[in-house]
Amino acid sequence: MFQQPEERQWLESVTHPAIREEIIQQLQQPTEHYAMLVSPLLFESGQSDMTQRNLLIDVPVELQLSRTCARDNNNEDQVKAIIAAQMSREERRARADDIIVNDQDLSALQHACDDLHKTYLTLVS
Repeated sequence: MFQQPEERQWLESVTHPAIREEIIQQLQQPTEHYAMLVSPLLFESGQSDMTQRNLLIDVPVELQLSRTCARDNNNEDQVKAIIAAQMSREERRARADDIIVNDQDLSALQHACDDLHKTYLTLVS
């Protein structure tokens, strides 16, 4: 599908509207402090227009490639095709309000998330 843009566009035209409606319903549910919309294609799908701030969990492309191959048991060419079909890392970084670089271990990621959570709590108070 990632090597056939027409097929991918057709699939997205079917799935994205239904996904958008579900997101809208879930975001309308009351939350304690703030809601987070977790979406791997936040900018590509236009879902970023439903948010007040955009957080990007970023990773260098080579690390993204190796992690994805290991996690999904896909070959490198397949993962490269998926990455190529998405918005560039540079453009995602330019559109994000907040960026956490996930190039270390899980505890570093957790610490960065905790720090940003405190910032978000301050913003909503």
